[in-house]
Amino acid sequence: PKQWDDGSFAQAVEGTMQHPPPHLWFVRYLPSFVSRIIAKRILSHKKEFRCTLKTISQLIAEHDIERIDLLKIDCEGAELEALQGISDEDWGKVSQAVIEVRDIDGRLANIKALLSQNGLQDQAVEKEEGLEKTNLYNIFAKRRDR
Repeated sequence: PKQWDDGSFAQAVEGTMQHPPPHLWFVRYLPSFVSRIIAKRILSHKKEFRCTLKTISQLIAEHDIERIDLLKIDCEGAELEALQGISDEDWGKVSQAVIEVRDIDGRLANIKALLSQNGLQDQAVEKEEGLEKTNLYNIFAKRRDR
């Protein structure tokens, strides 16, 4: 929730309402002002949880992972920190990555550069349908040699 202000979160909710998942098809017909009400309600019920964190490399070692075909990162603003938790030795195990990035303070460019430096040079950046008014992007990256 720290990543969202009321206005940008409402825009994301409105975009999702315009392009809902199939099981929520009916929200497309709600008036747009409802998105602000939904956003305010969701943000007013946020909770803080304390948990133990592990780096990706710690998980790789703990589970003796030799290969990662697809690394999916979606951690609400901590994408760069998550990727920085991959050691130089472990980057070679990652064949492809899909990362949701909120582009604040040049984060999108920094993550793209980090991926390139670590061999994931074939990259595409896209926005999800319905999130065009937000600063959320998806980066798709893969190694050229695989």
